Amino acid sequence: MTDTIDAPDATWTVTSEERREFMRAYRRWWVRQPSIWVALCVAVGIVTAAAMVLDWHPVLAIVALLVSVVVLAWISVRQVRQVYPVGATFRSWAGATAYRLDGPGVGMEIRWDRIAGADVGPVAVHLRTRRPKQNLLMARQVLGEQTRARLDRGVDDGVSEPVAREDAPGERSVVIDRNLQIALCVATARRFGVAGWIVVVAAVLLVLLGVADADPWPALRTAGGLVLAMGAVAFATAVPTIGAYPIGSTISGSLGEYLVVRGPWGRTSIHRSKLKIVARTKHAIVFRSGAARVVVPRAILGEESVSPGVRDMRKSTHG
Repeated sequence: MTDTIDAPDATWTVTSEERREFMRAYRRWWVRQPSIWVALCVAVGIVTAAAMVLDWHPVLAIVALLVSVVVLAWISVRQVRQVYPVGATFRSWAGATAYRLDGPGVGMEIRWDRIAGADVGPVAVHLRTRRPKQNLLMARQVLGEQTRARLDRGVDDGVSEPVAREDAPGERSVVIDRNLQIALCVATARRFGVAGWIVVVAAVLLVLLGVADADPWPALRTAGGLVLAMGAVAFATAVPTIGAYPIGSTISGSLGEYLVVRGPWGRTSIHRSKLKIVARTKHAIVFRSGAARVVVPRAILGEESVSPGVRDMRKSTHG
């Protein structure tokens, strides 16, 4: 249930200098994340396998590895820059049960009992969350005095406050079971569909060539490495989905002017104009919002809200 609070705890209009300072802090924080080094190890594996198969020169292999690192950094930084556009105004509230942040066309709530720890710096605030476990870096300006006081008072002792669940009018609910969780993860991994098929075809060709040369073992090892590397990338992509939709949790939401999704972690809302439907499966709808993808259980939206095509959906928003 969303806390009703009149006066915001903090109001911030993003300036170019403030965003530059935050982006510098974000880049320093980004290179210290374990997940980044895992992704780098996967990239090393893929480049190494490609170098073995294609007999690349060492310099070419190093260049390919550096390009993969630059691409990872570019995607991550681009997503963060889109979160804080210059000139946008953000407002935040410190409620009894949750922290709420609203920006231009987006909003979220994080329940206090989900926050495991917070490090407040001069430019950025690092939040560590549980259920799912995440590391979030936020601009310091979006946390007001009441929010910082609440974090200082409550995160160290593992405070857990029961939250009454109350779906808004028009929202639908679904309980996540194992089959639905798997279906959501598969929908998340669909973004690698073309790359996945390329890897599978390359692996099959390698095995066939190895069999034709009467020495299949080197080809089998290389093909296995390619498939494992692709599998590792797909699994890493699915991990946030597993955390966002734990088995046994109740997820509710709706798609009207805003896409609203509520779960055990809190609430997320995104304005319809910022969404584009990129995939539909039997159990999931995949939206693109800027550089990010949002996977939602199809059962909580209703066919009437997702049946129009992507072009019709965007026309209805922009007129």
